[in-house]
Amino acid sequence: MNAEVELTIMPPSGELPLLTATVLSEPLTQWTVKQPLPTAFQHHQNPLHLAAALEEANISVRWHTATSVNPECVPAACGVTPLFQGGQGGSKVLDRGIPPEKPAQFTWLTNPTILALIPHWRCEPWLTRCLTSLCQQTHPLTNIVVIDDASPTPPLEIIRQFPQVTLLQAPDRVGPYRLIQSVINRTTYDAYLCQDADDWSSCDRLATLLQTAHTTGAELVGSQEIRVLEPDAQVQAVGYPLDVNQSLAQAPGHALLHPTSLITRSLIQRLGGFATGLRFGGDTEFLLRAHWCARIVNSPRSCYFRRKRPESLTTAAETGLASPIRQALTQTMKDRAIANAQAATQGQTLDLNPLATAPDIPLQHLWGPELQWI
Repeated sequence: MNAEVELTIMPPSGELPLLTATVLSEPLTQWTVKQPLPTAFQHHQNPLHLAAALEEANISVRWHTATSVNPECVPAACGVTPLFQGGQGGSKVLDRGIPPEKPAQFTWLTNPTILALIPHWRCEPWLTRCLTSLCQQTHPLTNIVVIDDASPTPPLEIIRQFPQVTLLQAPDRVGPYRLIQSVINRTTYDAYLCQDADDWSSCDRLATLLQTAHTTGAELVGSQEIRVLEPDAQVQAVGYPLDVNQSLAQAPGHALLHPTSLITRSLIQRLGGFATGLRFGGDTEFLLRAHWCARIVNSPRSCYFRRKRPESLTTAAETGLASPIRQALTQTMKDRAIANAQAATQGQTLDLNPLATAPDIPLQHLWGPELQWI
């Protein structure tokens, strides 16, 4: 693209929820553009419509972060009140049973290696914006990988526009958690940045998450969400609790949005990875185990633009949040979370093993740089 426009959508000021995700405003209408717009684009009243028009005219959009709350609304102890506190580098979970009484805040490296993980299935219309936003990060990623879930035609033509992006493809469709865990198991990065292929990030998302991680000693860090409602591209701010440990100590709610997150390799390994035997729900399943042995926080800034569209994993009839199979899985995870909480109060062993597992899937390298393979 031969030009660039900086665009910021401003969430409303106010307090974030303490327990679970909450819509803060609908619709969200405050937004700014840094550069003067050409006359042809000045009539756009919707920032998403404006962005689409600019991109169609070969003008890149650089998305910026905004805060969802006033600084005085952020607790001074943001993210530093987990269920357990203590020693160096997080808890050591032996056989993934109950952690020591006081596992520690994590000490991050000054400049950790970070791989962005993007599972992909039928997201070609949105993949260019997703990858552009990751390539624009003010704190550069070490590598970016798209992991295609056995599409009939992998998105090679799109990814060839991004020489710094790697494309891998699975031979069979297995779902996002088995895809990303297969890459994690075979690579040596210090941390992994999650990202859905139909979403996009602010240009300072990684810098923001790293700053929050260094400040709080968290091993899993998310952000606030700006939700994009299809098909009309309306936007709304969604708030998440700052202290995820404290939230999940109260109830197994929706306290962190997985694709907003940055997570250490150490935590993934200690917990035995994601539940690779699940086609969906693996993010919630991991979070409900992770909060027992790691510090987890959300930044107060809105760094992530999430597209809510028909026929995604969370909206399709067969796998959506209202589907019988999804509701059954949710109940199973809640029952397990409650059982772990009861065991913890009685000093008994917790079950922190992945709910269902499957072996790594072989991945074919189709494009881009080699990753930091083991």
